[in-house]
Amino acid sequence: MAGGPHRTKTINETRTMRITKLQTAGVKSPGESTHNLAPVTIITGDNFAGKTARLDALRVGLIGYLPELGKRPGDTFALAADGAMRVALTFDNGDVLERCWRRERGSVKVTSNGKVSVPTVLLDPSEYFALGDKDRVRYVFKLAAAHVE
Repeated sequence: MAGGPHRTKTINETRTMRITKLQTAGVKSPGESTHNLAPVTIITGDNFAGKTARLDALRVGLIGYLPELGKRPGDTFALAADGAMRVALTFDNGDVLERCWRRERGSVKVTSNGKVSVPTVLLDPSEYFALGDKDRVRYVFKLAAAHVE
C-alpha cells in the first residue's frame, strides 16, 4: 500500500473490514462497556438495558454523528451521560477508530485518532425520502462527492 505510516486508510481501500470490538464510555449511561463482536452478533435485553445505546455507539463510532440528531458535535453530545463520551471500534486487522467528545468552556470538542476513516456515503432514509425526485439525485451525488479525494 502506498503512503507513509501516518497515511489515513479508508475501509474499502484494501478490503472489507469487520468490527470485532466495541468499547464505549459515557454513551447514554455512565460507565464503560466492552463488547466483543462476532460476524453475526445479536443484542438482546430488557427495556432500558442499553441495546439502542450500543447500536447508536456503533453508528457514532463509524460516521461521527447520528443523522437524526445532527452533524454538529453538540448534537452528538446529547448522547453523553457525563461531561465526556468515548467510542472505540476495533477492526479485524487490528486498526482502532476512536472518537471522543468532551465539553470544554461551553462548547463540545471532538477528537479522533484518524487511523481509519469511513466513507460518509451513509444516507439518512427519513431525509432522503422527504425529498423530491430531483433532490434525491442531488442528495446522493452530494454524499458521493464527499467521499472523492
